[in-house]
Amino acid sequence: MDPRDLLRFRTVADVACSPDGKSVAFTVSTIDPDADDYRTDIWIASATGARPDIQPRALTRGPKKNSAPRWSPDGKWIAFLSDRERDKPQLYVIPAAGGEARRVTDLPLGAMPASWSPDGARLLFSARVPNSPPPAEAEARKRWEQRPRHITKASYKADGQGYTFDARTHLFVSDVASGAVRQMTDGDVEDRAESWSPDGTRIAWSRTRGGRTEYNWSDIHIANADGSDPRQLTSNVGRAASPTWSPDGKWIAFYALDEQTPWIGDPMVRPWVVSVDGGTPRCVTKDFDHGIPFLPPPATTPGPLWSPDSATIGAIFAVRGALHVVRARVADGKTDTIIGGERQVTYLSSVPGKR
Repeated sequence: MDPRDLLRFRTVADVACSPDGKSVAFTVSTIDPDADDYRTDIWIASATGARPDIQPRALTRGPKKNSAPRWSPDGKWIAFLSDRERDKPQLYVIPAAGGEARRVTDLPLGAMPASWSPDGARLLFSARVPNSPPPAEAEARKRWEQRPRHITKASYKADGQGYTFDARTHLFVSDVASGAVRQMTDGDVEDRAESWSPDGTRIAWSRTRGGRTEYNWSDIHIANADGSDPRQLTSNVGRAASPTWSPDGKWIAFYALDEQTPWIGDPMVRPWVVSVDGGTPRCVTKDFDHGIPFLPPPATTPGPLWSPDSATIGAIFAVRGALHVVRARVADGKTDTIIGGERQVTYLSSVPGKR
């Protein structure tokens, strides 16, 4: 083993299936020794197995980071993040067949991975909003970033992120055709993990609470697609996150603890469901003694995957040192291991309408 061997490593991550189930988009990260940094590009491969006539191809190429590929519902476009033109990653769209990428956001602190609306016309995403806008001029901005901070909350920084208290994460929607961007939420809270309803008329997301010590408490909220009529769906389950709508539009699955707890610790995270009309949330896998592993922040862990008939949900569970794909029946919590064995499944994607 030699340190130079590290330069040969290629890391595959963030897998996304195309709507027709024939292709898979994913990221490949390598080390650029000259820049002393990582380089990430998006690749596309056949989902029907290795074939000599269909080789994996790079959709993006460049000296920077391209990540978070998300297919449009018609499979013609891929939205992704890139820092090719700005210091912070912005959202772009590119033809899935290849071509030039077009930037659709220009936000001061960048954007996060996007979700396509069912009609393919809008992108819903989270982005950090500074409490006070930074100066536009480079030197003035550098001095501004090194300014003294007044800390008033228990949570003010995070590993790999630095200071977090001087900005808040909120939801935005972008019109793909025009590039118009509109902020959907605001307030002294964190909004993330957005999800569209199957008909595109409503959205769901996870929102933290605003108290000084409740920074790690979060609840599931829903609203109309334009942000109107917001409602909180959960309150008593702990740190509710990563909501996904059932195909019939009646339920929302999400991850949470059994109760709100004031400490961080390493508690058991399980999949839950709640009616979009409200009511008491229900833990689906209460009798299954394994939990959901979360991706390290600031990454957002993808929510549970629904079956087309809204009868089961699938997720990655930590099982005795391995990471398995497990399917659970919503009605009674009965579980089946779909992918098991001595392996670590780190990303999971499904094809809408297919088993």
